Amino acid sequence: DGHGHLTDKRCYCGANGKYSAKVHDDCQDGDPAAYPGAGERCATAYDDDCDGDANELNSAGCSDWWLDADGDGHGHLTDKRCYCGANGKYSAKVHDDCQDGDPAAYPGAKERCGTAYDDNCDSDANDQNATGCTNFNYDGDFDNFGTSATRCYCVASGAWRGSNALDCDDTRATVYPGRGEDCSTAYDDNCAGGANERDAANCGSVWQDGDGDGYGNPSVSQCWCAPPAGWSGNAADCDDGRSAVSPAGTETCSTSYDDDCDSNTNDQNATGCSDWWRDGDGDGHGHPTDKRCYCVAYGSYNVKTHDDCQDGDASAYPGAAERCATTYDDNCNIECNGWTETATGCKNFWRDNDNDGYGDGKGSAPVYRCLCGAENKYKATNGTDANDENPAVH
Repeated sequence: DGHGHLTDKRCYCGANGKYSAKVHDDCQDGDPAAYPGAGERCATAYDDDCDGDANELNSAGCSDWWLDADGDGHGHLTDKRCYCGANGKYSAKVHDDCQDGDPAAYPGAKERCGTAYDDNCDSDANDQNATGCTNFNYDGDFDNFGTSATRCYCVASGAWRGSNALDCDDTRATVYPGRGEDCSTAYDDNCAGGANERDAANCGSVWQDGDGDGYGNPSVSQCWCAPPAGWSGNAADCDDGRSAVSPAGTETCSTSYDDDCDSNTNDQNATGCSDWWRDGDGDGHGHPTDKRCYCVAYGSYNVKTHDDCQDGDASAYPGAAERCATTYDDNCNIECNGWTETATGCKNFWRDNDNDGYGDGKGSAPVYRCLCGAENKYKATNGTDANDENPAVH
């Protein structure tokens, strides 16, 4: 190959057989393709170009080797060189190391929360159950209150972001502890264990029902979505210490209080009532038919008798004086203007049997009566007839 052996030499006047080279730089004198300046070949185990390196970059038959700077067996993603075999840090045949400066970071490694980068090269620096992770509760409605389900991450990941398990309804972002209860919803807004809290938004007044009769005390009220036990939606009870007293109660004459809360202790037709007749004219005598049943006298219904035939006239009643000035029966004896008695304002009328206009002046008593007006035979205004049986005599 024109290159002589490094040490094997002889002194001749000129070339003699194999001793023909004037240079002695052939490190492989048994291979004519190996000499200084020859191309390095990976097919040989020796140094082909005699530069002291049998594994040169881009040797014939070389293959790619990736940089493994951290020595974890995983090469750099892009930094590679062509060698016959591993050469220094270009020693990896795989090029999947996303962090070639950290020997603890490579595909399959354990993700660590202490690093800001992806330790296991799965394109996620926040793997579930990474070393040093923190448990996050599932918060599906993103209201910062989670459920009891947890996952361990370096930092919050999606809905796995909660720091507690206090949410009673993770499907509604408006439901969480500390929120104001609202009566317009049918569910528990603040996770306090009930959907009907006192003083919730849109609450209504309810009144204490101490006696359990369904009617509330108007002087004791609270604001609730719906009346809780012991409370009523109305303020209609006039005595919250008696369950028998309410607007639905029955007035009873045996009690001294208002049984049915109508502000009247003497209702008409109360239990145990008795009849009272109307005394419209205040003469102490009641109307014959107009009566009402009360516990005690009430208004004009205040007498126990019902014998007044003229209840619009205080001077007309049984035992009163008949008066000619009225056209009705003043003393209720069924005789108007007194046929059998002397009425106030009466006039004398004589008996006129023969109808000649002259009254009997000689007959047996009584030949005249004091009447309000002519009645039957008593129709003459004088007593001058000497024979009251003969109309021709007078």
